[in-house]
Amino acid sequence: MGAAEIGWLDATALAELIRTRQVSSVEVVRRCLERIEGIDPRLNSIVTVLADSPPKSPCPSGRWRPDASPNCTR
Repeated sequence: MGAAEIGWLDATALAELIRTRQVSSVEVVRRCLERIEGIDPRLNSIVTVLADSPPKSPCPSGRWRPDASPNCTR
C-alpha cells in the first residue's frame, strides 16, 4: 500500500488495513497530515492542526487493546 493510496481511502478501508496490520495507525496519521499540509493552504478548511503534539497512547505499553480497561490494568 503506497502512501498516495492511503490518502484516498475512506475510514472503513483504513480501519481494515490497520486491523489486518497492512499499515500502521502512525503511517495513516502521517499521511493524513501530509495531505492537510499539501491541500489546506488552498482550501483553508482546517482551523487547528496539532501535528506537533506527541501522540498519546491509552496504555503504558503503547499498544491499544480492545479488552483493556481505561487504565490498561487487564
